[in-house]
Amino acid sequence: MLMAFFIRPVFYWFPAGLPFLKLGETFFHRDFPVKRLSGAKAGLLRNWRERLERSNQKRAETAAYFREHLQLKTSKKENIPYLRLPILMNRREERDRLYALSRKQGYGLSLMYPAPINEIEEIKDDFKGSDFPVAKKMAETLFALPTHPYLSEQDKREICTLLARESPSQDLGWAADCSIGNR
Repeated sequence: MLMAFFIRPVFYWFPAGLPFLKLGETFFHRDFPVKRLSGAKAGLLRNWRERLERSNQKRAETAAYFREHLQLKTSKKENIPYLRLPILMNRREERDRLYALSRKQGYGLSLMYPAPINEIEEIKDDFKGSDFPVAKKMAETLFALPTHPYLSEQDKREICTLLARESPSQDLGWAADCSIGNR
């Protein structure tokens, strides 16, 4: 219930300001425990398919709203239930500026990747010094819009207003998807 309340952009500033939650930080773990669900936790999953279907439909509708109102270039795929709608900016500076403004306003935009995979401290030795310039560019210019079912129409309008007002049209790029590497 707390998550349903604090995930709303108007209240997101509160959990985002609690450093012990480490929101927005990325952690890499090679091993993690796999445990059986308790009966109580399993009970919370009752009707999960129906709830997931409703959530996915709402996420797809929100992504479509952003694509239309921000005039984002996208692939031909429609009705994708993005967990967060990834947006590629042309420049890191613009991405960072929009992200900072969003945090100040509490809109819930987020950065996607802190670094390309070959720069993750825990596994960088596995890449034997290989360089991935496209992955680095993606990590530096990608951010994401929230699509969760708790976004209100006003939240969506305010996010669109922020992006339209603060991002020159040449900087707001692609709505990223799996085929982005073909562009």
